[in-house]
Amino acid sequence: MRRRWLIVLMVLGLFLVPMLPATADEPYTPPTISIDAPSSVTPNTNVNLKVTIVNTTGTRMWRSKVSLDINSIPSSVRQYLQFYETEYELTKYKEDMHGHDRMEPSESITKTFRVKVTNEAPAMTIPLYVTLETEVGECEEGCAPYFRTVETPIQVIRNAPSVILDLDSEGIALQAGECEIAKGSFSVNYTLTNGSDYTAFNVNVNVESPDIQLSTSITPQMPLTSMGPEDEVTGTAYMVTGHISPGTYSLTIVATYQDWYGKEFIASAPVTITVSTDAYDLYAQGERLIAACEYDAARDYLTEARDTYQEGGNVTMMHLCEELISLSYGHETLLSAQEAYYNGDYEDALAGFTAAKGHYASADDCPGKELAEEGISACNAALSGIAPIDEDEGGGMSTLELSLIVIVLVLAGLLVLSLRK
Repeated sequence: MRRRWLIVLMVLGLFLVPMLPATADEPYTPPTISIDAPSSVTPNTNVNLKVTIVNTTGTRMWRSKVSLDINSIPSSVRQYLQFYETEYELTKYKEDMHGHDRMEPSESITKTFRVKVTNEAPAMTIPLYVTLETEVGECEEGCAPYFRTVETPIQVIRNAPSVILDLDSEGIALQAGECEIAKGSFSVNYTLTNGSDYTAFNVNVNVESPDIQLSTSITPQMPLTSMGPEDEVTGTAYMVTGHISPGTYSLTIVATYQDWYGKEFIASAPVTITVSTDAYDLYAQGERLIAACEYDAARDYLTEARDTYQEGGNVTMMHLCEELISLSYGHETLLSAQEAYYNGDYEDALAGFTAAKGHYASADDCPGKELAEEGISACNAALSGIAPIDEDEGGGMSTLELSLIVIVLVLAGLLVLSLRK
């Protein structure tokens, strides 16, 4: 009988166990994270983020760590920031004193993160993220993990000056003397205007001339300490060239200045120097006429220029004239060959493309030579019956036609830039 009652009690116990109260900890109140930081700053400033963690959970917090999540800051913003501290272990020090790595209820700890906003920072919003990692519970082992991130935005306010640089001349003409060499002096007047409401500091003017050697002198004496709002400064850049050959050269007048925070700004303006001789003027006119597809007139100027250079013993420029003459024949012959191909006259087109290839080879023009070779291949294919021929359209292939027209026009349009010396 006793045995039966014992079995009955055991069975009832199995059913009653799930109905007993849970022994797990009750839900806790989240810890408090307070951030004391300025709402706005200016560039070249140190920002102090004072972060206070208060244990408001009603129980203990273990192995607590607070950090700056710098990886969540966009790289476009992060590049203007420097971080001195990024992580603190809040209670680790207690272990060093043979205590426990924990925060008691109502205990608070304050840490300061220092962030430098560099002088290059533009006006923008900096999103800073403070992260708390901890474990909550009475026992040291088996506590509930807790993770939370709080964002605090800081506005960067930048008041930048704006200095405008104007020149009285954008082009200087020098005439070459004996041996076709020019050496001379010239000047360019400039005006600096601060068109903003903010002062520009450390204002300087200089000349950059990567193509030619120059000796320069700037007035007034530079740098200027500052230029206030709407201030205007006029001056002159005096320049003396070394020995330079006929041609076109570029230099740049550059004004630099800084804002209050030390960031440098640049304003610049180009100046073109043209060194001419009678022969070079003929050569330059030939270049312009080739670009305008006026090949006969271009060859007249280039031939005269070549003869003049030959008489003066300038072999380099004489060869350049000959190359341009060959290039003009190449363009002209290529266009005629393309027209013959479009009309279905493949034999004439083949002869034209072959002649164009020779002209381009003489001009040392690889793109033109390759284009002529493509035309030769297309003609050979058409004469062999390989290429599709539409009798109603005259046999021309629209793809080749369009490629020839486009590339020839590009070659002609870029000619001055590619051959300008």
